[in-house]
Amino acid sequence: MTGEHEVLGMTASLATLRGTTTDGTLPSFAWPDRAADRGYQMMYIDHNGQVICPACANSQAVIAGDVYWVGPNVPCDCGAMIPSVYGDPGDAS
Repeated sequence: MTGEHEVLGMTASLATLRGTTTDGTLPSFAWPDRAADRGYQMMYIDHNGQVICPACANSQAVIAGDVYWVGPNVPCDCGAMIPSVYGDPGDAS
């Protein structure tokens, strides 16, 4: 992602996020050049306040998107699980 995401703070505008991909879609991962693997997992919020995965975010109207830093896996309505970057602090494993 570009430095614009950092300048805007924790949550970048959806237009800025779309500007980070070559095809104008919302990204699945943020900062791929800084993370050990593909980048940091993104999650999105739809107009009903539901957390949705990046694939669904690109086919629905969304109001926000951000990196999912910490917490348990969150299920999307499509069945995909959205993992957090640092896992669930309540998970003893």
